[in-house]
Amino acid sequence: MEVITIKNLNKEYKKFKLDNISFSLSAGTICGFIGENGAGKSTTLKILAGITSFNSGMANIFEKNIDKLSKNDRDNISFILDELNFPDSIKIFQLEKVLHNIFLTWDKDCFFDYLTKFNIDKNKRCKELSKGMKVKLNLAISLSHKAKVFILDEPTNGLDPIARDEILDILSSVALDGGTVLISSHIVEDLERICNQIIFIHQGRIILNEYKKDLLDMYDYFKVDQETWDKIDKSMVIKYKDNVDGVHEFITLKDKLDLENKRRANLSDIMILIVRGKSI
Repeated sequence: MEVITIKNLNKEYKKFKLDNISFSLSAGTICGFIGENGAGKSTTLKILAGITSFNSGMANIFEKNIDKLSKNDRDNISFILDELNFPDSIKIFQLEKVLHNIFLTWDKDCFFDYLTKFNIDKNKRCKELSKGMKVKLNLAISLSHKAKVFILDEPTNGLDPIARDEILDILSSVALDGGTVLISSHIVEDLERICNQIIFIHQGRIILNEYKKDLLDMYDYFKVDQETWDKIDKSMVIKYKDNVDGVHEFITLKDKLDLENKRRANLSDIMILIVRGKSI
């Protein structure tokens, strides 16, 4: 079963267009949604969350159009930002009472167990929480109403490495339990660690949609001086970038060139060179 399906989706603004994008995610998938600022990541996620309308195409969750989801379906979806959409002055234990009346599948004991696990003081007000604690509270809420789909827009942005590591472990556990996670982040190393699918969007179009293992096994990365650059077979080069210090960076398909400093291209290499690199 495809849990999330987007097909031929279009959204037009005055200066930007989400251009006929399509992808699908199955249960147990953690998909990293990458691309530069303004590429269309947040627009796509907000469409899935029902926050933003679209002009044409299809956006389905649980094989239903997002406009036709039931109350139970919506309880199974969690859209997480790095901020809270609750009153600043409300205390966490008071918030629990509100959430109890919102979600059909709310589990009070589970919520307080997660607060303990995440070291969140139930007597604190929302405004007193750090950025990392706000993300963890959002996750605690999502897990306590038994969400099966997690849509996250830059959840680890601005967090310290320890908080990021903890949140990534939580998301990995969600997928192991059969949940589906679609996460946008500029911290590509985080996505490389936990994701099993990568979607790369650029200027409103999807230019890569691959299993992470296949993508990382696809390209070799090189960084060479001018002398070496002049000697290599340029027909093997997919994308390259000339640096101000005279060094040349480039990617090739795996094992197409045999140079001493060859290494496997990581997600950052691929993203930077595809967007900023030049073709021969």
